[in-house]
Parts: sequence; C-alpha cells; structure tokens
Amino acid sequence: MHFEIADATLSVLSLVHNAGDVDMAASFGYHPAFRWPLPFGQPREAHFVEFETDEPAPIRRLNAGGLLTPVRHATPVSGRRLMLDDALFREDAVIFDELASRSVTYGAVGAPRLRVRFPDAPYFGVWTKPRRAGFICLEPWHGIADPEGFSGDFREKPGVFIIPVGAATPMKMTIELLAA
Repeated sequence: MHFEIADATLSVLSLVHNAGDVDMAASFGYHPAFRWPLPFGQPREAHFVEFETDEPAPIRRLNAGGLLTPVRHATPVSGRRLMLDDALFREDAVIFDELASRSVTYGAVGAPRLRVRFPDAPYFGVWTKPRRAGFICLEPWHGIADPEGFSGDFREKPGVFIIPVGAATPMKMTIELLAA
C-alpha cells in the first residue's frame, strides 16, 4: 500500500500482487469511516452522500448472517443524493451492486465536504450502527459478500477478479476535503 497527502487530498494505492505460480482469485475493498456528523456545525440529519451520477438501480441488503440476500430494494437515492438517517441502516448496509458512479461526496449543504473517488471499485457499501455510532462508512469494493446459498468455488463468487501469475492489480482511492 502507498499513501500520499497532497494539499487537501489523501491518495491510497493498493497493489494486489500474485506472487504465486498459478492465476490467483482475489476480492478487495476499502473500508473508510468518517465522523457523522462532520465537525463543521451541521446537524446529523442534514448530512448526505451525493453520487457523481444518477443511481437508479435497486440496492441489496445482508441477512442476519452477513450474506447477500437475493431481494432487490428500490434505491433510496433521490436526485443523486442519499439522505443519511439511522433508520436507513436498521437492515444493515445499503449495498450498490449495479453502481454507475466512481465517486461520492459526503457532507451537508453550507459546510465543507469530503469527496471519495474509487475508479477501480464496481461496488459500494454505506453503513453505520444506528443510534450507536458516531461514524458513517463509505466503502468502495471490488468484491462483495457471499450471496445466500452460495457454495461454489471462490472464483465464481460475484466481484472476484483473477490476477495472472506475476501480475499486480492496482486499486486506487482518494479522499479530498472540499471547501464549503
């Protein structure tokens, strides 16, 4: 992993390297958590996650055992914004497995915000522990939880990618503080 801070941006580059002698199946995700509410004077209920583009696809949820359910739920995103509310997370994470965006902005109107860019992640999860946590997790993933009933080979799992012998797959993420 390589970290770099330049101005108001943290850049993270992870290389998933196959040092073996056969092709390697891999799954990868970043798991950043941010204070909710951010410390800029806006109330918790004013915070949102804004996607770079419309996200009309349905979302997924996890069951009590942490497995991905087959049920697809209507997207809670309206006008590119996911308004944050503890009730949204009563059924655990909000999982975008048909994601169009490769960046989100988190914060509240009239205050500094954070932009998270994730060009290499086709999945995105948002979660917190309702009424118990002072944070929100905004997680870009290149891999996803096992679906309910999945018992196949790891290589067949959704989101798994193959890294050839001697190769490395880069996964990038940046977190930038934006002025109000």
